[in-house]
Amino acid sequence: MIEIGKIFITISIVLLLFGCNNSGHNNSKPEKAPVDTVVNQLINSDLFNITDLRYLDSAKQNLIESYVKYNYFGGYTYPDSLRYVDYRFYNIDSEELFEIGGLTEYLDLVRPTFERLKLKFDYKNERSIVNDNYWKHTIEVNGKEYIAFEGKLESYDLWDMSYLNFIKMLNDQLSLQGSDEQFYPIRSANDGMIIMLTKKQFEIVKKYYPNDNNHPKSIENWINQNK
Repeated sequence: MIEIGKIFITISIVLLLFGCNNSGHNNSKPEKAPVDTVVNQLINSDLFNITDLRYLDSAKQNLIESYVKYNYFGGYTYPDSLRYVDYRFYNIDSEELFEIGGLTEYLDLVRPTFERLKLKFDYKNERSIVNDNYWKHTIEVNGKEYIAFEGKLESYDLWDMSYLNFIKMLNDQLSLQGSDEQFYPIRSANDGMIIMLTKKQFEIVKKYYPNDNNHPKSIENWINQNK
């Protein structure tokens, strides 16, 4: 009986170890691509074509280090501000964007990107229609009226609505003026962020970086993941 017990214990340990090894194998993550592969593809896709040339080397080095250390696709900011030297990343506080004065504040913020792309970007005639708990907020950009927000003020997702409408407004103007650039949502709320990429650049980021809340998505996928 003692020998049978020893054999049973031995078999159990072997099976347990085998199971653990299989489990680890099944859950293993694919190896990261070499940093040169990723960075060169992004650089060759003109990721830095409107970057402030004074900080071009710093922006490239940040791209390398962020990928190697954190598997993160992020921008490099000016030493004395939160503005990104590449003129692609933008921090967007969705609450501020929603509030009175926030829309023009963020239009002012992204204007330099349009100017660097040599695109027109004029806005005026901001209007608000308030009726009890209902608010319609509009503005004209390059002569076309856009809805910044429309709905009940008690809506739980009103910040997200403003955030997405802002992105759609910018993208419509980029498309109307023949640009192949588009803005993509990363995250909303007080620490919100958006980024402008070409379709090719976006596909490179999707291929090599994690599909998480810190990286760009199509508007449709962002909505589905934030329901």
